[in-house]
Formats: sequence, structure tokens, C-alpha cells
Amino acid sequence: MNEKKSKHVKLYEVYSRYKKVKEVSVLSDFIRRDGLSEVKWPKGLRDELADLLDAAYPWSGEKRIAIDDSWIFYIYWSETEYKNGKIGKNLKKKGIREVEKWFSQMGNPKKYEFIQSRLRQYYATWRESLTEAELSQFKNLASKNITQS
Repeated sequence: MNEKKSKHVKLYEVYSRYKKVKEVSVLSDFIRRDGLSEVKWPKGLRDELADLLDAAYPWSGEKRIAIDDSWIFYIYWSETEYKNGKIGKNLKKKGIREVEKWFSQMGNPKKYEFIQSRLRQYYATWRESLTEAELSQFKNLASKNITQS
């Protein structure tokens, strides 16, 4: 049996054991020891892990997404509207690439498609909800970032 197939079989064994004993350490030990790379997930395992993490760290996922969204929107805004002085009707590829680059430099890479999706879904609402005071703060911050680059 090759290594990949062996890991696949092992994963199913671990998951079956977890389903019987409902002991989180069965999964966490396996993840720490063997990881889950190059293995097809058994049906339900992703949900089980996500539920366990959500239970252990309530709201952390939602908070992380909200923080990431704030940065996505701000970086995109500073690379598009702030630089050209007008609100665009369509998303700009260059702006999305700059957001992608920024997250990568911060050690938290995001895929282009993810950024584009978040912008499509929420950027207009974020932009419309900005108060004049917030917009002024963003302009001030963006001007400092440009002069430092």
C-alpha cells in the first residue's frame, strides 16, 4: 500500500474511532501527528471539526472574518477610490491584486477569488455606511501610507 493510501485508510480509522468514543483528542492527536494533507475527507469530518472549533472558540471565526473584511475594504478603497478620486462602479483587478499582495505580505494569504467575492458581496454596503469622520480618518491614514511607501 502506498503512503497516500495508507494515510487515507488511517484517517477513516481515526474518524470511525472518534464517532464511537466522541473523544476530541482522537482527532486532535491525529491532526497534530499526521496532518490531513493529500487525503480526501470522510463525509462529515469537516463539519465535526468546524463545530468543535466553534464550540471551543465561540465567535472567533466571525471576528476573524470581520477583521479581514475591514482590511480588504480599506486596502481596496485606498488602492482605488482614494488614488483616483472617484467611486468606481465595477471592481478593479489591480485593486484586488493589491489586497491580495497585502495579505500575503502580512503572512495571511487570501486568494484573489475570495477577496473578489467579499468585495462583491459587502464593499458597497461598507462604503455607503462610512461616515464623513471615518472617511476623513481613512484619507488621513492613506495619505500617510502613500508618503511612507
